Amino acid sequence: NIKIVGDVDVEKLKKIPGVYKVVVNSNEIIAKIENEDVANLVFDYIRTCKNIMKYDVEQATLSEIFIAKVGQSHEEV
Repeated sequence: NIKIVGDVDVEKLKKIPGVYKVVVNSNEIIAKIENEDVANLVFDYIRTCKNIMKYDVEQATLSEIFIAKVGQSHEEV
């Protein structure tokens, strides 16, 4: 996951290869990525944006890894 606070075009963020979901909250945007290598592509885009106050790459939780690997249908098992 990458947490971003700033002026970001969500549609452009969604089009970056390896970004599989973008969550828009009132105070931040969370880009869910397939692996750590995608963080560099996201960072390349973020560098072109203005007013970026936060860019934080977080490790995925075990639950997020499980869902990404086997899909949403098994989430509540």
